[in-house]
Amino acid sequence: MAPTGAGVAAVGVFSVVFNVPHWLTKEVVREPVDNGTRFRYKLVLNELGKNLMFKLVYVDVLYYIFMFVLPLILLVVFNSRLIVVYRRFRLKRVALRRVSGSNIRYSQHSWIWVRGQRSGQHNRAGYA
Repeated sequence: MAPTGAGVAAVGVFSVVFNVPHWLTKEVVREPVDNGTRFRYKLVLNELGKNLMFKLVYVDVLYYIFMFVLPLILLVVFNSRLIVVYRRFRLKRVALRRVSGSNIRYSQHSWIWVRGQRSGQHNRAGYA
């Protein structure tokens, strides 16, 4: 499995595992309406949902860590890695320019233009 696919699978599994306690905090209660001829269903908090320690740990602490702090840290890490890769690419490009001489020049659109045999003739190519 590719690293990207493994990352997506890990996020999916972790999302389900993280939300399981949230799904267990409520229960469905059946209430009679109109002298018991009809019923209404309501979601109410059960004992886990009413527990103050659960609210403190799960709702306050873990929620902010996984919804705000962790994404911010991952964004910083990914951006820093992207900057490092981009700088390496630029250094390689400069090194290739020096090695190949003046017959290759780069345009703003990252195409490589190679001069043809006749003057004024330009061909688009990936390599000389």
